[in-house]
Amino acid sequence: MSSTSSHCAIDDKDWKYLAEGGKHVIFSYHGKDEMFHGKILRVCKDTLWSGTQLFTYNCYVSHFDAIKRCFQGGLDNSQGGNYFDDTQFLNVDRKKLESMALKVLESNVIPQGRKSDWRLRMGIKDCHSSPAVLMPNYRFFSNSISIEIKPKGGYLATSPLVNSSNTCKYKFSRFHILQELSYRGIISKGWMKGSNLIHKSEYDPLDLFSGNFERIRKSLYALFSCPQNNLKVCDGANMLFGDRCAAKSANLFSATGDCLLFIKALEIVGDIGNDPSTQPEQGQLRDILQDELVHVISNILFQDAFLQLLVTSQKEMDVLDADGAILVYERLVDLCHGSTDMAEKLIDADYNFGSFRTNRTSKMDDLCDYLKEHSNPEQFSQDRYNRGKNLIQTLTIEDCTELLQKWLLSLALCDLSFFIIISKSPGNLQCNDSRTIRTSTGRLVEYVLKVIDYDRKPAKKLRNRKQLEDKFACFYSSTRGHNIQRTSIYD
Repeated sequence: MSSTSSHCAIDDKDWKYLAEGGKHVIFSYHGKDEMFHGKILRVCKDTLWSGTQLFTYNCYVSHFDAIKRCFQGGLDNSQGGNYFDDTQFLNVDRKKLESMALKVLESNVIPQGRKSDWRLRMGIKDCHSSPAVLMPNYRFFSNSISIEIKPKGGYLATSPLVNSSNTCKYKFSRFHILQELSYRGIISKGWMKGSNLIHKSEYDPLDLFSGNFERIRKSLYALFSCPQNNLKVCDGANMLFGDRCAAKSANLFSATGDCLLFIKALEIVGDIGNDPSTQPEQGQLRDILQDELVHVISNILFQDAFLQLLVTSQKEMDVLDADGAILVYERLVDLCHGSTDMAEKLIDADYNFGSFRTNRTSKMDDLCDYLKEHSNPEQFSQDRYNRGKNLIQTLTIEDCTELLQKWLLSLALCDLSFFIIISKSPGNLQCNDSRTIRTSTGRLVEYVLKVIDYDRKPAKKLRNRKQLEDKFACFYSSTRGHNIQRTSIYD
């Protein structure tokens, strides 16, 4: 993965709204310029509205390089592939972006839960361009199916800095806890603004990251059953599975066009479709396609090194847990004479991954050694928590900054997404990074696995973190009377 930056003139008429998340809007290219063919433009909502950006170009590059290195430690080329494509940063004319945004507002394509994000402030003075990222559009490989998965954190907390009221983190994944709290109305998730969580997902990242084939299959079926914003399956521009499809699932088999889409998808990933006499009934197409996809994806994720590299890096960067990060953040603010702005400016500055600095203090080493030595949740005690808390009070500004930058890096690793593009015809994807595997049933499948949405998290994520973490104490009371069993990645 390399990163470049340049000024660029675009024709706003050639770009159409494709999707959006909490922080970014995605536009796909529909023009004739070869430079943009098969590409998407990823624009931060803050920069779209204000024309400003929080991080410098160097900060973005160093963060992206840090993310990439997380997938290089000890990687045998036979185990995995190149999970990143080149990233190009563009400075795009403000008027062009405003025109694109207005077309989106007029087209009524914005999901209900995201409409509150669209607060346009047009005609900003002294701002001629805004930054954007140009990257490949992984949904538009020919004769292929693209699967986008947001796996979340695949590990349990082990830090002795977990607050005594939040020990549920030692037994349940963060995703599982947040699902329960969202379902009970105790918290609201960003992607479902203005609505309640009607269906609770049974997906657990601990299953996906377990390294066990059957648990991986179990996690994928849970994602297909309740995709939320964690799963999207597309055939080009057509979404076959995903949250925005769920409400229309009853109509998927009533239209001839939708029926043909499922048959086409089955021809790509399965063995059905060549013999007219074996065609299933319309009502069976969706379930058959789901089974075929789960089978293929399970084999890919079981055999590829990607998930193990990801979860190893997630855990390595998160030695504090969010509760510990709050304590370090409070220490840094104190050292900055009570100024949160000064503290966050330090955290949001550039860093050098792998050797954040050479003048590491003995107090920093004392804390890190203590956290490693007391990382067994079964031995948690208030005394050990207090001892760790006292060690934090000895840290310097540089110590706190490094720890919090690493914790925010872990946050980015826990919030990234990845695409799997699959085809059952080897050579069809015409991509240098494609690999071919043989599934457990002997079928050859070609695939490409690429990481997206790994942006650096800003220090402001720490401001109100305590309010969220304090709600974890409600988990046990909210599940009282329910049969909740402990789940461990080591089971």
